[in-house]
Amino acid sequence: MSTRHLDLRTFDELQTEVMSLIRHPYHRAGQWSLGQNCQHVAKMLNQSIDGFDFQIPWFIRIFSGWMKNRVLKSRSIPNGIQAPKLFLPDDQTPDADGVSQLLTAIHRYRHYTGPLQPSPLFGRLSRSEWDQLHLIHASHHLKFILPVNSPREGENPASD
Repeated sequence: MSTRHLDLRTFDELQTEVMSLIRHPYHRAGQWSLGQNCQHVAKMLNQSIDGFDFQIPWFIRIFSGWMKNRVLKSRSIPNGIQAPKLFLPDDQTPDADGVSQLLTAIHRYRHYTGPLQPSPLFGRLSRSEWDQLHLIHASHHLKFILPVNSPREGENPASD
């Protein structure tokens, strides 16, 4: 099943999207439910405040500047990248629980005024870079949640 196009530009848009998704039936174009996707994104938001307990191997970090620029410019993350186990969602995360965790993490992140932690892949990031990477990451995961009757990526909604 194909995904949908989603490019969230603000945390308000992210909150609106999540609240819309929880209210309507959906299909999954990926392995995770809405709750699992939201829990995963929440974990990343929280870790950017609390810190990461691991670092990506140096031979991957060599390309981190190029990768960061590519993600920020294209506003997309390639499919199929395996997340570290620390960031994997629980096997059974009810949608309401995952959405609640994400909304709490968004609130916490938006109101946090201290320094953000270095990314295990990209190193030190500005607040603006962290904001955009979080929004791109959320867009990447939520594009796999297809509201019933929504057009999929590449489909013309008028052709249904």
